Amino acid sequence: MEQSESQHLRQREGGAFPVIWKPATAILRRETGKDALGNPLYEESPGASFPARFTPWDNQEIALEGREIIRNSRKLLVRVTRKRFPACEKVSFDGGMYTISQITDLYPRFTLLYVTEYKG
Repeated sequence: MEQSESQHLRQREGGAFPVIWKPATAILRRETGKDALGNPLYEESPGASFPARFTPWDNQEIALEGREIIRNSRKLLVRVTRKRFPACEKVSFDGGMYTISQITDLYPRFTLLYVTEYKG
């Protein structure tokens, strides 16, 4: 076994796995006018981008939420504070569009989004 391969295996055995962050983009919604009945019309556009990654559910969350909820929802950890996170209802990440159902502040570095895949 080569020196670099041996060192690489030791790092993984010791729990030193790299965390992969990918860009996520907030999808902003703004009113563009009104229809004939006076209902507001909206347009979506990309907003701020920030590093993000999906996080796994733990056993306690599965027990509390139930498997059906877990199957349809994901947790997206974003590397931006809650204060700096844009006011939006959707986020684009890793080729998919997701609707935000809950936001948790993990001060001082992160924000946790509970998201469901947008099928619209």
